[in-house]
Amino acid sequence: MAPETHKAHTEHKLNENMQEEMNRGAKDNNGIEAPEWYTKEWPKGCQYNSPGCTLYPMETSNHGGSELKKTMMRGTRFEENTAAGSKAFRLSFMSLTDEDVDDVVKLLKGNADIEELDLSHNNIKDVGVQTIVGALANGAAPNLTELRLYNNEFGNLGETMLTKGLPVFRKKLTVHWKEPAWAHIGRAVAAEQAAVAAPVAA
Repeated sequence: MAPETHKAHTEHKLNENMQEEMNRGAKDNNGIEAPEWYTKEWPKGCQYNSPGCTLYPMETSNHGGSELKKTMMRGTRFEENTAAGSKAFRLSFMSLTDEDVDDVVKLLKGNADIEELDLSHNNIKDVGVQTIVGALANGAAPNLTELRLYNNEFGNLGETMLTKGLPVFRKKLTVHWKEPAWAHIGRAVAAEQAAVAAPVAA
């Protein structure tokens, strides 16, 4: 068997195994018609809403339709940190929402320069995670090796997409969806130092 054929068979089997594991007991969505927001691309075969696979709208976040608020929250830092040719987009602590993720994904498509994407400590929910996973699974930012998404607002569906879905398509990508232990320690130390430094109430 040719190496290309073997690879294709292996990928197909991995996808089948992943979908079977994540979509138990809900083949063809139990005959339930998919809602309007559902897409054939993501989630594939409804695997992200198992068990039972009843499709519910995923949680999302936005700026309430206010372009002014969106611009103010981003400031100039967004443009500076997504400049053409950048190897890293460092967008943590910017109150980014799923609405902003759409713009980030546009910058990732066809971008062979970026190697690191930090979206930690924002307001990204399941829809935003779906957008990122869908783009990366379809070849956006082909040289990306580090993705940080911890300390956001996504739930079990987002976690499943990041830990069960994305690794099948991007094996060389390291996804940090949980806050690292050192960050907990650093935050605790900072809080303790602040408490010591605070003036004693009279």
